[in-house]
Amino acid sequence: MGWGGMPRRFGRRWPLLRVSVAFLIGILLADGCALCLPSALTWVALAVAACFWVGALLLTSLDKGTHAHPTTGSVLLLAGVLCLGFYATQKRRDAVCVAWPDHPVDVRVSIESFPSARSRSWRYEAEVAGHALYLYLPADTVTPPYVPGDSLWLKGVTLRPPENFDGLTFDYARFLRHRGISGTVYVRADRVEPLPSSARSLRAATLRARLSDRYGRESLLDDEVQAVVRALTLGDRADLDGTLREAYAEAGVSHVLALSGLHVGIIYMLLSFLLRPLFRRRGLRWVQELLIVLAMWVFAFLTGLSPSIQRAVLMCTIYALAQAVSADRSPLDALALSALVLLVGDPYVLFDVGFELSFASMASILLLTGEVFAPHDDSLQRPTLWQRVGSYLGGIVVMSLSAQAGTLPLTLHYFAQFPTYFLLTNLLVIPMVYVTMLAAVVWWLCQLLPFAGCLPTDVLNLCVRFMNRVVTSVAALPGSVVEVPDFSWLQVIAAYGIVVSLLFFVKKKPAGMPCMWLFLALLLLCRLCGW
Repeated sequence: MGWGGMPRRFGRRWPLLRVSVAFLIGILLADGCALCLPSALTWVALAVAACFWVGALLLTSLDKGTHAHPTTGSVLLLAGVLCLGFYATQKRRDAVCVAWPDHPVDVRVSIESFPSARSRSWRYEAEVAGHALYLYLPADTVTPPYVPGDSLWLKGVTLRPPENFDGLTFDYARFLRHRGISGTVYVRADRVEPLPSSARSLRAATLRARLSDRYGRESLLDDEVQAVVRALTLGDRADLDGTLREAYAEAGVSHVLALSGLHVGIIYMLLSFLLRPLFRRRGLRWVQELLIVLAMWVFAFLTGLSPSIQRAVLMCTIYALAQAVSADRSPLDALALSALVLLVGDPYVLFDVGFELSFASMASILLLTGEVFAPHDDSLQRPTLWQRVGSYLGGIVVMSLSAQAGTLPLTLHYFAQFPTYFLLTNLLVIPMVYVTMLAAVVWWLCQLLPFAGCLPTDVLNLCVRFMNRVVTSVAALPGSVVEVPDFSWLQVIAAYGIVVSLLFFVKKKPAGMPCMWLFLALLLLCRLCGW
């Protein structure tokens, strides 16, 4: 069977994925037309979407019982979703693009993030009248003076829209708009007046800072170990040494330092294991899943609700609800639904590098592990200990290869390098991440006891030191990183074409091999011509 029946089978098997792809295309069209279309077109897009949906509804009513035009109705429905994505992106663009006053003003700002160090300033993300902006303050102190939740009164400052600077090789203003940043403001220290603190100081970011500080106050963890544990459990990477970050990236395991689906999956499995004995009765299964969902959202709240955590927790929530009602749902549809919810909330999250890598990785794992590397049924024979260990290590290999296949084109485009020893490093580091997070949970539980968790502290020190040693050793090997400069978007598309064609070839689809050679030729042509 060739590719002819693919659209219909694609729609029947993953209906939510179709909807998400249509919405995504609408976002890309709106962003591409952002500079040449007026804002009034926003409502036109919504009206066109409504017309498509009405047409699909009428066609469905006329074909009721006959199903004479199922494809036409689906196309109209998806066209409406596409227009809805266009509309949502236009609305988001109008909200981000602000006409600031062209003269100095006095404004009240609220600090929304911890600062990031620049050469001569601290950069904060702040909020002014519901709009986000970058606030730059002089770095005249070693410790940044403000934390999320603080309010400041800025006197006589000029708010500027995002601008491009000389010497930049990319559109910096567009980059800031995609991050939801409406402007920038540079302020001297004598023009800043702190305002009295309010209940906003108890928000998630400040609570995360207090939890992060406790690692240093009440434990015997080394400074480097503390930095890694903070990154793994709280998403706080401020204290990570730049050399260590670079080593993790060159070894191909930088993803373990950024909270994502790996960490949420570990928490989900841990909570499921701990709560399963309490809710053995089938009628109480929904209580177990509800408690797990609440715990995961508390974790997401404490770690700052980054896009990768939102995606992972949202997908786990959808999966847990499906488990609670015993519904047979495709994990790929759960992933698509979580993406759709995030994109409806903020279409510009599509242009976040972490979002793209996270979804590409998860989609690749679900497709390749579920379709190509599906496990055999060994239920008739109880596996031995060595078989279980082999199965676990094989699972790490398969997931690492699948994730790398899904993220490699994007990695080459954004970072222009490829870690050659990623498979070896993942085999050694991933088990240590499991143990480290488990030890961190036990450490926090032991804080309620007088001895303050000496054993978990020793385990944390041992695991993190081992991880760091492995990572730095692998990064120091010759040829640990292959540089691939100038990997354009056309080459990204060709590379993903190769991956998809290879998938269909493995599934014994006749068109798989010709298409793979076609995309490979396109990729080589693009590299030779510099396209």
